[in-house]
Amino acid sequence: MKRYITLCFTLWVCLSANAQYLSKDNQQSPQQSNQALSSIEGVTGEMLKLISGPKGQERDWEKFRNLFLPSAQFYALPSPNQNGSTITSWNLEEFIRTLGPIYKAEGFYETPIAYDINTFNGMANVFQSYTAKNAAGTYNAKGINNFILMWDKNRWWIASVTWSNADTNNPIPSDLSKATPQSTPNKPKGKLDNIKKGKIKLN
Repeated sequence: MKRYITLCFTLWVCLSANAQYLSKDNQQSPQQSNQALSSIEGVTGEMLKLISGPKGQERDWEKFRNLFLPSAQFYALPSPNQNGSTITSWNLEEFIRTLGPIYKAEGFYETPIAYDINTFNGMANVFQSYTAKNAAGTYNAKGINNFILMWDKNRWWIASVTWSNADTNNPIPSDLSKATPQSTPNKPKGKLDNIKKGKIKLN
């Protein structure tokens, strides 16, 4: 009987801790505006802002965590020209532990260029072109971030990010090479209006 009570108590503690974690994770940070989290450009741009900063500066990882689903995944996709290279993947905490010290030690800046956004019924796929460099100027790159987002609790959440740098054989597509204004709905709707040029638009 004593063993049964101990087991029930342990299970209750585990479930309670998990519920508190999920509740905290789904709360909006008071420092992050509704605009940053309720628009696609806002939440994806916020990720780049939070990993960017000078050498020696610790990033605000609590704000960073607040952009993502707890199960979010990150993938670094090598160029097809890199023989022997493999896809590298991290979960949210692995990404922070692995790349956080590098951003702080070297300084890092990443800036969005343009977007290609497809949305439907609370899900979004986003191609975001970017420029990236370190503080010393020894690393300069352009490429594409591919975001998968989901709408819940009146805001967008990032479910995954995949990125790959451009090179001479795989340049950034022309429609993503220059900044172009694009508005996206704060709240997604489920009815498709039209599909043209590969882009899905909501009415």
